Amino acid sequence: MKKFKIFTTLVLAFAFLGCQSLQKKEESFKPIAHQTEELKNGLKILWIPDDRIPYYSLKLMLPVGSAHDPAQAEGAAQMTAALLDKGTSKHGATQIAKELEQLGLSFAAAADEDSTFVSISGLSIYASKATEEFYTLLTDSTFSAAELKRQVELTQAQLKRSFDQPRNVASVALEKVLYGKHPYAHLSSGDLKSLAHMNRKKVLDFYHAHYGPRGAVLAVVGKFGPTEQKQIRDLFSSWKVQSGAVTALPQPEAVKPQVIFVEKSGLKQAEIRFGHLGIARATPDYLTLRVANTILGESFIGKLFSEIREKRGLTYSIYSYFDPREVAGPFVISTFTRLDKIPEMITETQKVLSDFTQGVSDQDVKDAVSYLKGSFPQIIETGEDLARQLLILERYHVDPSYLADFMSNVSKVTPAQVNGVLKTYFRPQDLVIVVFGPPGAQVGLEKFGSVKTMKPEDLY
Repeated sequence: MKKFKIFTTLVLAFAFLGCQSLQKKEESFKPIAHQTEELKNGLKILWIPDDRIPYYSLKLMLPVGSAHDPAQAEGAAQMTAALLDKGTSKHGATQIAKELEQLGLSFAAAADEDSTFVSISGLSIYASKATEEFYTLLTDSTFSAAELKRQVELTQAQLKRSFDQPRNVASVALEKVLYGKHPYAHLSSGDLKSLAHMNRKKVLDFYHAHYGPRGAVLAVVGKFGPTEQKQIRDLFSSWKVQSGAVTALPQPEAVKPQVIFVEKSGLKQAEIRFGHLGIARATPDYLTLRVANTILGESFIGKLFSEIREKRGLTYSIYSYFDPREVAGPFVISTFTRLDKIPEMITETQKVLSDFTQGVSDQDVKDAVSYLKGSFPQIIETGEDLARQLLILERYHVDPSYLADFMSNVSKVTPAQVNGVLKTYFRPQDLVIVVFGPPGAQVGLEKFGSVKTMKPEDLY
């Protein structure tokens, strides 16, 4: 399934208040020190020692995700990841699960649009066994037909249940419309049709083409020493280079502004999404846009929150975000409202966005910078947190100094810089509007553009 960014008022409030009391500490805050090494087969290793607790983990990033699924095999990336721990040449799924449980080890693997992440974690006293298990599952999975069938059926059931989750339906609908025939349009899980035609050959083809050391990055986190390092080098040096290469994704084409009404009986409120194409992660304006979007709607200090929730009481939650990817990810405003307030919600949200693009004040920028500095330490506080952020930077070829220099660089963002990017990256005239509601809730939407109606089942 696609990932979505959800922010809660409690967490945001804590981050903002914390930034005021811990400002001096934050100014000097730096990530945990780490070292980088590259093996001869191309695998990059990030050594992130953290012996504060007896913990150990391996987290691998492969630079391939659901956007790289072959045609007629949508869902292959996610299916491959899901089957890694479902059987090897020596052990079946049940025995693998039992062994991991006995050692208190947690194994996980999943694909998003651009990447696949595979990880194992547990107590450091089992570091050697964790490394061995991880490498075995990564390199010796058999992808049996029986386990594939079970996983397909499970995924199909999850997809059908998602029809009943308004938040998911609205968000999927927006991305389907924004991306059209682009690979970002299809679900990471695959849809009901592609899953019905998923077979072992498609999974094996994807695995052999993309699972290997070239372009991969392994983060080693926690309490480890020379013994663990030697074991990792010895094992992963023998990892065979994959047969395929990751091809660059095409740039998505912008779609015209339009209104999509997704209809389902029984809904008591409407989920609403506004969106247009956003940014790639490597854009030079990324940090300036973090500040700009914080002003607009990333937090409770945002203009969307104050104008739409606090002043007008049209919703309990409204927020905006960029989802930066290899190529332009979406810019999204997400909210919900009462059925009788749909037109008003759309009108007022469009007005807030339009007014925002006319410019922000010095105080707006100062507050946003303080908020970002206050919340930043939480995303890299532990070795595990840092590993995740470093792997994302590696995936998008962003210098890891972004983290070390964040506090300093975000402090340098000026109102002139923010105002200079607003009309380029925030485009109210280009918005696609999605409303998910019951029959009759589309009344009044025609004033925002021609309305296309669909069912949730059309999306999956």
